[in-house]
Amino acid sequence: KGGAPRETDVRHAVESLDNPDSKFQVVLSSSDQMYKDITPGIREKLPVYSGDLLLIEHSAGSLTSQAYLKRMNRKNENLAQSAEQMSSVASYLTQSEYPQTKLNNSWELVLGSQMHDILPGTSIPVANNYAYNDEFIAENGFSESLKNALSIISSQLNTKAQGRAVIVYNPVAADRDDVVTAELEYPALPDNIKVFDANGKEVPSQVVSKNGNKLTFIFLAQVPSVGMAVFDVRETNAKPAKSNKLKATANSIENEYYKVLVGDNGDITSIYDKNLKKELLQKPASL
Repeated sequence: KGGAPRETDVRHAVESLDNPDSKFQVVLSSSDQMYKDITPGIREKLPVYSGDLLLIEHSAGSLTSQAYLKRMNRKNENLAQSAEQMSSVASYLTQSEYPQTKLNNSWELVLGSQMHDILPGTSIPVANNYAYNDEFIAENGFSESLKNALSIISSQLNTKAQGRAVIVYNPVAADRDDVVTAELEYPALPDNIKVFDANGKEVPSQVVSKNGNKLTFIFLAQVPSVGMAVFDVRETNAKPAKSNKLKATANSIENEYYKVLVGDNGDITSIYDKNLKKELLQKPASL
């Protein structure tokens, strides 16, 4: 299966030409000749098939089998791109060595899983076990290269801050506004924190949890395409700002525009528009 005819295939085909005791007529021709030879009479007798053409004896379900391998492959492709990009930047900024060998070794493992049966999910089970191992080894290689590059680049950034500097990396090839989750450790936890961007402008932030000496918080970060940005996390005694616009319970969420109700089974049972004074759903929106 696959590939061009082998030398023995050609020899056998030639030896079968014009063989008087053969029950088959062997013809050497181009691949499209079969379609050119179909007459109108033959065409009328051909069956018509409607539906997906499946190889029921082989590869059935290959789009859904081994989903974890497909996920690892895609994650590694994205990780490899980030590692290569930032390693190039780090090498340019500081003349540090580009991790060519580590990246090549990782890529070879990932590409090995893209062979014929492994990524489609039609391999024998033992082949998948080897592929899982290769994907994790490749992930370690890419991630270590990326972390090393980000560390080198961070050393070149202005991280002077009134509080604690937090660097955010955006691997996406587009400017990005997104919520970042960060965790900092303090000798004594502050009452609250405020987060500021490089221009000294406060950005929305919220403390999520306090566990021992660790403070977990979220904040809104604007980071350039395939770039990094420095944020200043400052301790404060100010109480968190309270908003009466947003209210949430176990089965509802409400602001000045809408009130949404969620049923016990996860269905959205109601969306009430306060401006229109109207229910927007005719029936529950089911999962």
